[in-house]
Amino acid sequence: MYDGLPTYLRELDLSPREMRKYIIGTMSGLDVSNTPFLQGARAMSLYFGNTNEANMTAFRQQVLETTVEDLRGLADVIEKVLQDNHIVVMGSEQRIKEAEQLFDKVSNLVQ
Repeated sequence: MYDGLPTYLRELDLSPREMRKYIIGTMSGLDVSNTPFLQGARAMSLYFGNTNEANMTAFRQQVLETTVEDLRGLADVIEKVLQDNHIVVMGSEQRIKEAEQLFDKVSNLVQ
């Protein structure tokens, strides 16, 4: 499914306008309306993601500063991950423990 991704990234050629559109699209997913429900969901997500507003602010800044060269630079990393054939599963701790024999390694990402 992702085998062509490294080549795609290496050959990526976006105009400044196209890059701005991608950045705006990414930012729109980060900066959503702040209804009380969404504020609570965001707080819970930050807590379980072991992060905070300072990290999110830094992440937003990184998104805003992303260049086509940054995206092309991901090609080697993605190629290595694909070569190593890593598979990651996220889910219920109980369900993963029930199927633990299927995995080489099980790690708890939230502590």
